[in-house]
Amino acid sequence: MKSHFLTIPYQSISQLPAISKECIEFLDNNQSLTLDEITNSFFSAFHTAKNKIIVSIDEGNNEVLNKLRCIEEGNYSSVSIYPEFNTVERKKKAFLFTGGGSQYPKMGKELYDNETVFREAIDRCAEIAMNYLEHDIRKVMFSGKTTKKGKLINRIDYMQMALFSYEYAMFSLWSSTGVKPDIVIGHSIGEIIASCVAGIFSLEDAIKLTCLSGQLVENYTKKGQMAVVQGEENVVRGFIKDYKTTIGIAVINSPLQTVISGELNNLKKVLNDLNKSGFETKILKISHAFHSPLMIPALEPYISLIKSIKIKTPSIKMVSCITGEEVDSKVLSIEYWIGHLINPVKFSKGFKKIKTYDIDTFIEVGPNPVLLGIIDEHPDFEADILQISSADMDEPCKFYNSIKKWIVEGGSVDDTSIYKDVIIDIEKFEDFFNNLSKIINTTESNENDALEVNCIKNNVQVRSIVKEEIGSILSIVDLENLPIQKPLKELGLNSIKALKLVKNLSKILHQNITVSNLFDYPTVTSLANFIVSDVNKKTVNVSRIQDKNTDSNVKQYIDEINNMSLDELELELEKELDLLGL
Repeated sequence: MKSHFLTIPYQSISQLPAISKECIEFLDNNQSLTLDEITNSFFSAFHTAKNKIIVSIDEGNNEVLNKLRCIEEGNYSSVSIYPEFNTVERKKKAFLFTGGGSQYPKMGKELYDNETVFREAIDRCAEIAMNYLEHDIRKVMFSGKTTKKGKLINRIDYMQMALFSYEYAMFSLWSSTGVKPDIVIGHSIGEIIASCVAGIFSLEDAIKLTCLSGQLVENYTKKGQMAVVQGEENVVRGFIKDYKTTIGIAVINSPLQTVISGELNNLKKVLNDLNKSGFETKILKISHAFHSPLMIPALEPYISLIKSIKIKTPSIKMVSCITGEEVDSKVLSIEYWIGHLINPVKFSKGFKKIKTYDIDTFIEVGPNPVLLGIIDEHPDFEADILQISSADMDEPCKFYNSIKKWIVEGGSVDDTSIYKDVIIDIEKFEDFFNNLSKIINTTESNENDALEVNCIKNNVQVRSIVKEEIGSILSIVDLENLPIQKPLKELGLNSIKALKLVKNLSKILHQNITVSNLFDYPTVTSLANFIVSDVNKKTVNVSRIQDKNTDSNVKQYIDEINNMSLDELELELEKELDLLGL
């Protein structure tokens, strides 16, 4: 793996300064050690430790020492990846395969250049796809957005193959580290990729279906449009009832989010009506109206295509977004795959089904964490499930931090996949590791001492956490320019996002923060000031590492919100509003 990182174990966070000091002394006395030797030895010795932090290293040994000094001073959170959950062994993983609209120019380029497994998977896909596409999919994926070939990434036939290549390669990269799915689910084109890795299609047939189905849509159907509506399916259906031959429900992502798809002019009228009625809408980066009546002209040649492909039952458990149920022998039928072209994507139903398998981790393998974003706002989402994205447009190599996150949160990996071909003189490290073990096992552990910070540090940390959570929930990337005096409602905070915000802040800060607090303190500044003033009244854990002694009232409040149905969530919000007289 290209990325280097230092694995540091602990039993209590309060031990980290002493552990870091010991590490600094050892490295100062052994300056001939290479970065490979240091990081490999630490990883080999400590990656199975129950409690650990991971420090990313990009530049060399000096960076190791500088970051260790930060940890020695108590600033571990600024230089490391650390657990946000009670560290447990991660046992059941679901891989999520993203659909159309998540693509962007040059996605996967750095991983292609630096990771052999990723590159070989892309190359294999590209070679097969050359049987069906005029242009090499690698040129389409890795060219700039202003180039002739780069612009093809948004054309249906190339968009589908670009996403297939990327997600198949990312699946291969995760698998090479020993992180493999217990269950898979795919959204639209993602369903074909998920079906491939689950063994329903061979790679050759999956690529054939991906390329040729895209060409059928491109050649047989009219241009159309798809748009996300923040509204319930049944309500949205009322707005499209007069356009049955031109517009359809394309996707049900959640009880609160529906995607409509259809003819451009009619869809524009519907979106205008929805906006006038107060519904938020967003047009997707897709040139055709998938899962709508506009697909019908492609149906006959599509059926012939399906008949030419060999279909098997899955070898990995898979939940279908065509039916919303676990895939069974129905996957062998033509009718099942007709549904993939013209019927709605039932992601909300599929998500509810996948929850019944006691999944503790979601890993999205697409180039943007679209499905994690949908899940995060789903009323049935449980906050104790670990969510890991592989990349996003702003962080295309996020995989490196994601695998580290997986490790610190209790996930296991194949240790030989992380550092290969590095010969270590273990005797150099023997006394040092023994000294670390003494610190970890014999230092009196006060679980609260490193979690208690002075008021100045509380102010800085709490304000940062509030700002970060608000930015995350409202999808505001540029936190430096976040308008902190602007009401949160004007920034896009709706009722469900408000409940999610108070749930997250209550969990992170171990305080009972309610929706009514958001109305009393409606801006970033006022909310942060309120929380800080409350923090300073008592000793509070402002670390994102959970403590066994979390206040029971806060835990009960979070559990109540997590277990609420959509109707109960709305009732909870109404109660809060009644208390405020609003």
